Amino acid sequence: MMKRMMSLVSAALLTGAGAPPSAPAPADDPFVWLEDWTGPRAMQWVEAENKATLAAFQNDPRYAGYYKDALAIASAKDRIAMPVLIHGRVYNFWRDADHPQGIWRYTSPADYATDAPHWTTVLDLDALSKAEGKKWVWKGANILDPEERLALLNLSDGGEDAVTLREFDLETGQFVKGGFDIPKSKQNEGWLDKDSILIARDWGADQHGGTMTKSGYPFVVKILQRGEPLSAAKEVYRGEPSDQVGTFPMILSDGSGNRAAFLYRGVTFFGNETYLVTDGAVKKLSLPTKSQLQGMVEGQVLIQTSEEWKSGAERIAGRGAAGRAAIGC
Repeated sequence: MMKRMMSLVSAALLTGAGAPPSAPAPADDPFVWLEDWTGPRAMQWVEAENKATLAAFQNDPRYAGYYKDALAIASAKDRIAMPVLIHGRVYNFWRDADHPQGIWRYTSPADYATDAPHWTTVLDLDALSKAEGKKWVWKGANILDPEERLALLNLSDGGEDAVTLREFDLETGQFVKGGFDIPKSKQNEGWLDKDSILIARDWGADQHGGTMTKSGYPFVVKILQRGEPLSAAKEVYRGEPSDQVGTFPMILSDGSGNRAAFLYRGVTFFGNETYLVTDGAVKKLSLPTKSQLQGMVEGQVLIQTSEEWKSGAERIAGRGAAGRAAIGC
C-alpha cells in the first residue's frame, strides 16, 4: 500500500468509542425550514440577505474608495508571491489583472530570493477555462510525496465548494492521460500511493441512504484504485449523516520517508474523532475531541489540543498545548 506505511500506533491511542447522537430540532422552532439549506425558501432568504448586505455596503460613501484600494492591493504585481517548495522548486499560484483566473508557476529558490524572479508557468487557468468553456477557480493541489511529481488538482467551476479532481504531471506540465479524473462533488482526497487514493465525496444513495451529512459534507470514505470507475471504490469508513461536519482523509509524512493515513471525523463543529488507516483497516485514536493533527517529524505525529489530554501517566494541559505520539514503521 503506502511506501513505508506506518502500521503501528502506540496502544494507548487505540480505542473504539462512538459519538453521541445529536439532539433533534424542537418542533416549534420557527427557523426549522433552514434545515433544508438548499431548498428554495432557504436560498431565497440567502439571496435577499446578500442583496441587502451588498446594498448597505455600496450605499456607504466610503465604499467606492475602499473597494478601489482593496482591488489595487489584491492585484498589485509587486505583492509577495507566497511560496510552496515542491521538488526543489518554489511554486506559487498567482492572480492579477492579466490573469484573473490565475496561473500556477515556479522558479528556483535562488531566483525567488531576487527582486525580480523569472517564473515558468505550469498551468494557465485562464487559457484552460477558455479552451474547456468553464470558469475554473483554483482550490489547491495535493502532491504525491516523496517524488513530488504527480498532483491532484482541485478545480472548481465558478468558485463553488464542489470541485473536480484531475491528475497533473509536474514534469511534463500536462494532465495525465488516463489518470485520475474525478467528477465534480464536495470531496476531499489523499494519496495512499501512486495508484490509489482515499476519497470522501457524494457517492449517491446506497442501501444505507445518502452519503452526505445534513450540513452537506461527505461522511463516507473509500479507496479508489487507478483506472477504476467510482462504482468500484471500496469503502473503508462511514461516519453518520447526523455529523455536523463530515469525514475527510489526511496524509502525514516527514523528511525521513515515513507516511501515515488518517481520517478526520467532524462529529460537531467543536469536536472531532481521529482514525488511523492501515492496509484498509481503520482504528480510532484516543485523542481529545478538541485536538488536531499538525504534522509528522521523525515518525512522530504532532498533535495540538485545546483540552486536557491524559495518556497513562502523561498529562498535557489544554488551550493550544502540543503533544506528540510515537508511530513505528
